[in-house]
Amino acid sequence: MNLICPQCTSARILVRNRGKKIGSALGTVAGALGTAVSILRSSELQEATSDTLSTTGILLTTATGVILSGLMGGSTGAVVGAKLGEIVDNNVLNNYQCLSCGLRYSQPSSSPTQDQAYPGFD
Repeated sequence: MNLICPQCTSARILVRNRGKKIGSALGTVAGALGTAVSILRSSELQEATSDTLSTTGILLTTATGVILSGLMGGSTGAVVGAKLGEIVDNNVLNNYQCLSCGLRYSQPSSSPTQDQAYPGFD
């Protein structure tokens, strides 16, 4: 889709995506910390109830679980945060900026091409 400035009709439009970037970063941190904390809490319960594993085995499995779950939680949080940020970009923030006149606006505007404006008419 060709973006057109509603004020000066320039096609030099910058898409800023600030909400998407911030949402992705916050989602990564929140997802990684949330899953890591839940694994640490469950390992404390496992430590208290399990006498069969050695202390080294418990520490090793806990560390591995925290790292892997942190990576998975972080990537999931990044995707969710990016989607939420995209919604904020498109509905709340002025996500588009004209590089010619400097206008910032929220909804993309585009003028249809000749084929899109009058389909079937040649």
